[in-house]
Amino acid sequence: MKLSKKTWQRYLATMLAAVLLGGFWLMLDGSPASAQERTVNYTLTDLQYRNFANADLEGTSLAGAEMRGADFHGANLKRTILTKGSFFKAD
Repeated sequence: MKLSKKTWQRYLATMLAAVLLGGFWLMLDGSPASAQERTVNYTLTDLQYRNFANADLEGTSLAGAEMRGADFHGANLKRTILTKGSFFKAD
């Protein structure tokens, strides 16, 4: 069975697209924006007036947490998720 030139071109284009998409997918960092495994997850918790001074909170999630009056003086907040957290009068 002999395939036409057009069929071969379509086949090669499809294979090339699949290889390129697969390569791009592998190059992406597949880790979602989430808290690290070794940390506490404070998502949607009541942390009012809690003392986090000088605490290592790197990579934790404080998403949606109530942190009214909490003390974060000198705390490490690198890569911490703060989405929709309430920091009213927090330091």
